[in-house]
Amino acid sequence: MGQEPNNQASPSNYQPEDVSERERRDSIRQYLMGDLSEQEQEQVERRLISQDDYFEELLIAEEELTDEFVSGHLPEPDSAKFRQHFLSVPELQQEVMFANALHLHAAEYARRASPRSQVERAPPLLMTFTAFLRRPAVGFSLAAALLVAVCAFVWMAAQNSRLRARVAQFQEQPAAAATPAPTPQTDLLAQLASERERGEQLTAQLSKEQEQRAEAERKLEEARKQPPRPRLDQTPDSTLVASATLSPGLIRGSGSGLKRIPVPSSSGQVLVRLDLAADNYPTYRATLKMLGGKELLSLSNLRALGDGEGRTVALILPAARLAPGNDYQILLGGKSPTGGYEDIGTYNFRVVK
Repeated sequence: MGQEPNNQASPSNYQPEDVSERERRDSIRQYLMGDLSEQEQEQVERRLISQDDYFEELLIAEEELTDEFVSGHLPEPDSAKFRQHFLSVPELQQEVMFANALHLHAAEYARRASPRSQVERAPPLLMTFTAFLRRPAVGFSLAAALLVAVCAFVWMAAQNSRLRARVAQFQEQPAAAATPAPTPQTDLLAQLASERERGEQLTAQLSKEQEQRAEAERKLEEARKQPPRPRLDQTPDSTLVASATLSPGLIRGSGSGLKRIPVPSSSGQVLVRLDLAADNYPTYRATLKMLGGKELLSLSNLRALGDGEGRTVALILPAARLAPGNDYQILLGGKSPTGGYEDIGTYNFRVVK
């Protein structure tokens, strides 16, 4: 593990073939959807390791696929491949959930703005309804129905007045009188009290539902106002200022034997590729520490790239965490079936100006 890898097998010496920008985007998109053969997948992964701009194209393609899937513009066969291959990574699932929330909010906003246009289209429907009412048969039927409704209203008003009079008469009886036997009046009072209690319960339930809806709308508005998670192609410090490939070693102290990585600026990011002796784990975790000192950064759910004999784990470190003249080490661990991480190797390097 302490020996330097053969130059012929090192991914850093691999010269990728020149391809156009359109072919690059198509190959990356097919790679994310699982449409490439095993040999073509290995070619894409080699370019991801050896070319820094190719890795940025991968992040852009992930965002474009997410937008097409959430907006429903992705065909059904591609949607099935998207769920099978793309959503198998937990970090990408969170991005899709966030994009879906934004899409739903936009649809809700468009729905609230639509009634105005519907009002503007109302006159043709009103004119059609008016013309329908002008027919003689329709007018006669409406007049008959209106007469029946008036008669029913008068009868109900008379019945209501009679019931109110009976209730008032019952309430005027002396309070000291003996409790009478159940009468229709008492049944009516009990029914009125029951209906009043039911009305109060319905009012309380409606008020509770209105409060819950207001709370949900408030949370959705807060989520809409929050900025999206920074991406490599969106942040001011996303420029790659350096890249290097490290091999595992047993060097514990500082000295001339450490791998040197030139970092010209404290802004931007540094791409580091960690050689693997064998790829025996589904995901990996990398921990950046000062050599013999405290922990600075930890990245998990990393995946190995490359062919079977030249697999590497790529990670991006902020240049602000790497000070020139200091020695650092990266502890790499593989995720076991039980959920823990097993130590694989230590990668030591020195940062120079």
